[in-house]
Amino acid sequence: MSVWITFINLGWSGLSWQRWGHAVITAWPVAWMMVFLLAPRIQRFVTALMGHLGHSK
Repeated sequence: MSVWITFINLGWSGLSWQRWGHAVITAWPVAWMMVFLLAPRIQRFVTALMGHLGHSK
């Protein structure tokens, strides 16, 4: 996915594997931390929303 986004933003002539590799190494820890911190909250929200929608019938 990250190669595709880099390709869309820079085009084929601007796609540098070194730049892409640096972006992946930089982004993965941030993405992992966001998932680690936000996933439980999102799961609780969706569970509550589905419970609310299920009881409204």
